[in-house]
Amino acid sequence: MSDPSKFVLTRGVLGWGVPLFLITTAWDLFLNPRSNLRETSHFTSLLLYNLLLWLLLGSLFGWVVWKARSGKSKNQRPA
Repeated sequence: MSDPSKFVLTRGVLGWGVPLFLITTAWDLFLNPRSNLRETSHFTSLLLYNLLLWLLLGSLFGWVVWKARSGKSKNQRPA
């Protein structure tokens, strides 16, 4: 696995996407009493939608951060 893909997977998907997926799912289940997630069909469809959304956003976040960090290191001159 290359350096950029490892960074995107660890920092973006696992470090940002998965925690936000868990937070939003917990929010919908426990802290939003008017949510209609008590029905199984609504729960599974929203769960899959949120999982796909946060994994994609996590990979996008990781890629943007990697690009910003790699661009910053290229612009620095050795001392």
